[in-house]
Amino acid sequence: MRHVLLCSIVASLALCADSSFSQSSWFWQNPSPTGQILNAVSSPDTNTVVAVGPFGTLLRSTDGGLTWKEPVIGTPHHLNGVSFGDAYSGTAVGSYGVILHTTNAGVTWVAQSSGTSEFLNGVCFTDAGTGTVVGSNGIILRTTNGGATWATQSSRTTNSLSSVDFVDANTGTAVGEAGTVLRTTNGGATWTPQSGGTVWPLYGVHLTDDSTGTAVGWGPTGLRSANGLVLRTTDGGTTWAAQNIKSIPLYAVRFSDARTGTAVGASGLNGINGIILHTTDGGLTWTPIDTVSNYVFKAVHFANGRIGWAVGVKGAIFRTTDGGVKWSAQSTLPTSSALYGGCFVDDKTAFAVGNNGALLRTTDGGSTWTRPSGDFGPTEFHAIAFADADSGTAVGNFHGYFRSTDGGASWVWEYNTIMLFANAVCFPSSRVGYMVGNGIAKTTDGGASWIKQSAGPDLAAVCFTDTNTGTAVGYFNMLRTTDGGVNWTEVPGMTNYFLYGVSFTDANTGTAVGSDGTGSCIIRTTDGGATWTNQPSGLPGAPFNSILNAVCFLDANTGIAVGQSSGIGELDIPAGYIISVILRTTNGGSTWAQDPFTSYNELLGVSSLNAHTLMAFGHGGTILRTDNGGLTGIKNSPPFRSASPAQVVLMQNYPNPFNPSTTIRYSLPHRTRVTLGVFNILGQQVALLQNGDQDAGFHEVRFDGSGLASGVYFYRIQAGDFVQTKKLALVK
Repeated sequence: MRHVLLCSIVASLALCADSSFSQSSWFWQNPSPTGQILNAVSSPDTNTVVAVGPFGTLLRSTDGGLTWKEPVIGTPHHLNGVSFGDAYSGTAVGSYGVILHTTNAGVTWVAQSSGTSEFLNGVCFTDAGTGTVVGSNGIILRTTNGGATWATQSSRTTNSLSSVDFVDANTGTAVGEAGTVLRTTNGGATWTPQSGGTVWPLYGVHLTDDSTGTAVGWGPTGLRSANGLVLRTTDGGTTWAAQNIKSIPLYAVRFSDARTGTAVGASGLNGINGIILHTTDGGLTWTPIDTVSNYVFKAVHFANGRIGWAVGVKGAIFRTTDGGVKWSAQSTLPTSSALYGGCFVDDKTAFAVGNNGALLRTTDGGSTWTRPSGDFGPTEFHAIAFADADSGTAVGNFHGYFRSTDGGASWVWEYNTIMLFANAVCFPSSRVGYMVGNGIAKTTDGGASWIKQSAGPDLAAVCFTDTNTGTAVGYFNMLRTTDGGVNWTEVPGMTNYFLYGVSFTDANTGTAVGSDGTGSCIIRTTDGGATWTNQPSGLPGAPFNSILNAVCFLDANTGIAVGQSSGIGELDIPAGYIISVILRTTNGGSTWAQDPFTSYNELLGVSSLNAHTLMAFGHGGTILRTDNGGLTGIKNSPPFRSASPAQVVLMQNYPNPFNPSTTIRYSLPHRTRVTLGVFNILGQQVALLQNGDQDAGFHEVRFDGSGLASGVYFYRIQAGDFVQTKKLALVK
């Protein structure tokens, strides 16, 4: 056994105090009620509906889906399945063995101990007490006491299981990857493999009686798309008959009665649209009922023979009241195009702009967004700004600009050739404004006319603190003016930066963000741009694809930056996926803290009305809003009761590799003594991050390796009887 040397922490190691998992103050305005993927849906009655998704998303409605609230449930992990056993008892399952349980129809949720850290994908309860959960590596869990205890059952497979369904307490079927089909007739005491006749993944299964069942998934791929696959049995799974549905991968199936069923999934060459299939003959034939642009459906559930819901990507929520013949949207998505930016006019009126002619307007603080009058076509908008309450200018990848003189109710294209495209526009006064792109232009009449000031390099953003003093940033360059643009001076030392955003709070103090080619960058000046210093963002460098796209400072110390990062090493996010990033500083950028809000939509822009009210914009039509300046709260705040983690889980540090700092996260199901240390390859302790009692919850600690050499290190947690070690790499 390797001897571990106890030593004092190197003086230069800066350790942040741990914190419970906190709640973001940013909320969705588009799509609404959420832009997160919804993986599953269940309803104990026709009014109460619960839908779950990634990053701890759990939505609840008590009026049949007309309005939705998001209870605080205390987990950052993905939720993949949900099931109600009666009108009050429900269970949601997810990654890292998370099981949440409610006994009041979803008002509050508490964690249950699953005894596993496997990813849990599907759950089915036949009554309040009896339920089965399936997941990765063939895991099957069973409870007969409402989840007070969960027992592991033998599946005799290591294939991931995606879905499970029971017709009674004893008879059930589970399906998963590689065409796996398992059946039990004794409550899971034994699971018997069945041949579905396919090696393609199966994602959903539903049994209408102990003999009849339907499973759906992916079929053989074609030249440019996958086929949907439907398997049907009428003999308890002894044989399964296959149907291929051309160009439609299917994710879920549900029957409202023995003959009437609905299957949902994707359609189109690239699978970017949603499809709903309907059968009235028990699944012998399937008819496309609806194809919905920009949505992909992941799950479907019926409360009774007529009322049901289908949910999916971009927060899709659709409802039927006639057994699945007709479906209507309960979620709203005025656009799914990338939104690059926006602006406030007042606390009620705001705008957002982006691809495919997306110019949106709200006059009720963002509760609803509509398209104003204007011939926008496929215009790619990049930015919008108002000189006063009536006069607005929108610019983008086209000659000229769009202008409004009626508060944004209508817009007219003003053609000119002063610039091929513009990326940003700002008005430091009601008369004076500037736009930048492949040059710089200025207006002195509120945007009615513009004159070109400079051919200039390609510029991405601009900020003026008064009508004369401004900074423009772009690709490998930064320009400054103090005379209203008569002269623009190039700031030296910018050849290593792709700068996408800039914000000044006065003539001297400013921040620019972007990428330095290896990761995100933040640079700061306090002398009017004469000198700039780098600030640590805390985001990973190459190959993790972190970029900051925009920045907005509310005062000299408080600022928000938004962008993207790769999902490698972050919680349960698949490697290579892009996730959103919101950073906040309260000390002028000396340190930046990452907001707990996360989605799969990169954020591209941010705008503020005042020190409290901001909007962020991004891919998938994302519009987020905060009304407290981006402050975070604690997830066990009233009126909801927080769920405790199900078991001790030590997560992979993020970022990894790192330089110079990284975050280590872990969860505790109950109060216990915790020791967390970092060791070198000789087994010598180089840092002690935690040593003492901690309460139940989600915790994180920052490890700074500035004083250590590059190399492989190990971090080890001991929480009660639980001991686990993981590897991390410091690369300088």
